[in-house]
Amino acid sequence: MNKKLQLLTDLISCNTPILYWHYDEEGNDFESSEIGNLPTDRHRAYMVECALLKAVQNGDANYKDIWAKAIQMEVFDAPSTGSPLEAKKISCIQFTKLCAHYASLGGLSPAVGYDLESAYHKAILSANQVSVLQTLQNDILDTFIKQVRQHKAALNSHISLEIRRGCEYILQNVESDLTLEDIAAHTGYTPYYFSRKFKQETGESVNHYIKAQKIEHSKILLMTTDLSIQEIADKLSLCSPTYFSSAFHSLTGCTPTQYRAGRTA
Repeated sequence: MNKKLQLLTDLISCNTPILYWHYDEEGNDFESSEIGNLPTDRHRAYMVECALLKAVQNGDANYKDIWAKAIQMEVFDAPSTGSPLEAKKISCIQFTKLCAHYASLGGLSPAVGYDLESAYHKAILSANQVSVLQTLQNDILDTFIKQVRQHKAALNSHISLEIRRGCEYILQNVESDLTLEDIAAHTGYTPYYFSRKFKQETGESVNHYIKAQKIEHSKILLMTTDLSIQEIADKLSLCSPTYFSSAFHSLTGCTPTQYRAGRTA
């Protein structure tokens, strides 16, 4: 067995995420033929990991079966060198980096991906239960896939470049007090023309789209921080906790408090 294949086999034997180790210590890429020479169970783990990360890159909503298989096979579990909690934290941090990387390959804005990654890292480090970390890991995967899917849907639809720029601006500044004038200026349109064109192309108003994106972002804050409902409303530049709760319920079917309790139990 050559040196590169031995290194890869040794790393996989301790359940280290395989795609981190496509390069040896000299920076050379492992050949696909060398991957093929791995024992059957390890090759299967590699294929499961590839399939899941390809789902992230493609924004594929039909990922849950392969994710269940990855969990069963412990594909993304880091080697346990300490407590189960610390090992799971390492796994989640690595997993978040992988999701962010493959989401960017799928077209997600690096700025959006970085903000998501940073938020999840903070939540991972502050978690005190393995079960909470597993729920976080589920949310990390779902969030990145959803973000890529939304990006690709815009690219593959009749939505114009200017409206896509407006949507991207909203996503990158979702915590700001966004105004129609600022968004329109970013696209080069007048507020009136941008608002009319946005409605024509997306089927929803600019204000509704902003609200929906703020609620999506609030889910991450509810999961990854201890901020109160008031603090989250303030952080997202929403007018009041009452409005935040009402908007959240109208779009998700539950209140922010119920959502947080259900995701961190």
